[in-house]
Amino acid sequence: MSVNPELSIIVPNYNNGQYIKDCIESILSQSFDDYEIIIADDRSDDNSREIINEYVDKYPDRIKKIFNEYNLGVSRNRHNAILSSTGRYITTLDSDDYYYSPKKLAAEIRLIEEHKKKYNSNIIAY
Repeated sequence: MSVNPELSIIVPNYNNGQYIKDCIESILSQSFDDYEIIIADDRSDDNSREIINEYVDKYPDRIKKIFNEYNLGVSRNRHNAILSSTGRYITTLDSDDYYYSPKKLAAEIRLIEEHKKKYNSNIIAY
C-alpha cells in the first residue's frame, strides 16, 4: 500500500463481531490492492474490538482502527473515519456486509477513471 492510497475503505462497526471477519476478508481478497481500510468501532460491547485488533496486528500497513470512547451513532462514526482517510477516493462498507465479487473495487475504479478521462468530470460509482 502506498502512503496515499488510491482508495480509502471506511468500515463503521457497532456490535457486528459475528460478521466483521467476513467483511474484512472480502476487502482483503479484492484484486484491486491500492487501498487502506479504516475500521471505526462505535464502542462495541461484543467481541468486535478483539477481532479488529487481530486484523490490525496482522495488517498494520493496510488497516487502521478508530475505537470511540463513547457511542457516536453511525453517521458521526462514519464521518470521523472519513476525516481520517488519506485515499484519493472513498468508499464505505458496513461491517455486516461484504463484497461478493473480488473484482468489485477494480471495476469501480476503472469506471471512475474512464468517466473522468472521457468527460473530464467526477462521478459516483457503486
